Amino acid sequence: MRALAVLFVGLALVGCSKTGSSAVANAAASTSPPGAATPATAAPSAVAGDCERHAISQADVQPLLGGPITSVKPAPSDADACVFSTDGFSSITVTVRPGQGKQTLESWKKGPVTSLPGVGDDAVWEPDLKEVVASRNDTLCTVTAMGPQVTAATAETEGALCNKVFAAL
Repeated sequence: MRALAVLFVGLALVGCSKTGSSAVANAAASTSPPGAATPATAAPSAVAGDCERHAISQADVQPLLGGPITSVKPAPSDADACVFSTDGFSSITVTVRPGQGKQTLESWKKGPVTSLPGVGDDAVWEPDLKEVVASRNDTLCTVTAMGPQVTAATAETEGALCNKVFAAL
């Protein structure tokens, strides 16, 4: 019984330890009335600003999704990732990390991936995950599609998003 109590206290502490970006994003989401503009359509804010640094806009991502984007915000567990979501449980996540491109890409090449020419200095496509992993000048760019509304997310369309990120660097 004592171990169970310790487990619940530990889970409560983990649940309360959020980063600043996630707390801001959660606060913005919880205080918006129904039908109000989301960070994707609202005026620039701290939440939208985190995603704007990727040089990818909602308009760039929308063609990869079968439904309208209803939310744009940093990933809760990764400040380098921006999640473009629909109400249909689909999303495109764009991650940009300076200084980790070559090493990360080399580790991906050990798995079942296909080379993707024309994207950055080097890139691969993982079809089961619908994910592009690319590197340019040791900057990592990944684009991941999840959910039922991502049929237009292909190696080419995701690779084009990484090329747009790289062009803005």
